[in-house]
Amino acid sequence: MAQTEFNLTDNVRLLKAKASRHAIYGVLIALTAIVLATLLVAQHLHGGLGLEEIVAAQLNNPVLWVLDALPFVFASWGQYVSTMIAYQARCQVVD
Repeated sequence: MAQTEFNLTDNVRLLKAKASRHAIYGVLIALTAIVLATLLVAQHLHGGLGLEEIVAAQLNNPVLWVLDALPFVFASWGQYVSTMIAYQARCQVVD
């Protein structure tokens, strides 16, 4: 029983250490939203999609600054979800 408990605990630790599928999907969705929002702001406010317009959109729009933080939020949330799934699986196996 002790060996099984050790193996399950070790598996949960390994699952928590790796980037989960949920975290990766969240980061990809957030990055896509950032790119699309930046391009839309550059086109709408600055009249083009060149490098200067894109940089100006990022530098002058506080809403885009908040959006730039979303990959970190979604990555953390995805890791949390994976951790909870791993713990629930461990508890079910132990029970």
